[in-house]
Amino acid sequence: ACTAMRCAGALPRGTLRGAMCRLLAMAALFVAGADASTSKKKGPAWQRLMCDACFTVMETMAKDVKFLNEAGKMWKPDDLKARIGMSCMDPSLLQGAMQETCADMIDQHSKEIAKEVALRWNENSEEFEEDIVPAEFCAKVGVCQDGHKSINQMMSEGTLKDKLMKEEKEEKERLAKKAKKVSVSV
Repeated sequence: ACTAMRCAGALPRGTLRGAMCRLLAMAALFVAGADASTSKKKGPAWQRLMCDACFTVMETMAKDVKFLNEAGKMWKPDDLKARIGMSCMDPSLLQGAMQETCADMIDQHSKEIAKEVALRWNENSEEFEEDIVPAEFCAKVGVCQDGHKSINQMMSEGTLKDKLMKEEKEEKERLAKKAKKVSVSV
């Protein structure tokens, strides 16, 4: 397996050569694993994270563009490109998979984001000085589907559901105790 390295004379014979061959084999497996994990990026969880990242990026971008419009200013093309590149540093994006997914989203859609922002500064555009609507943009570029719920929405709905179920259980227990007291006193 390591014949190319041996032929090049990069490694001396012996244990170091064997160790390097094993290291190269492990690296090859890691790369193959990375390729396999990239195929998982089309699954529902990845798509949900991608949509959440798009929404977060465009929400912040919309606020910045609105501020600049109100001030009568705009970014130069290089500044806009740099601003888009920094989008995944938003503190509201969770570390790890969310930031990685955000970087993927930016890689795939930075041109569309730049175009969307630039339309807000083009007097001949219908979008001139209009607010960016993150949900509309993310659906338009195909990152989000209609009716998509963000992870935060799902979590808050789950929390609300848990709270309501707890209240219902407490109410039933209270009514059961009250009914028991009535039957004991009769």
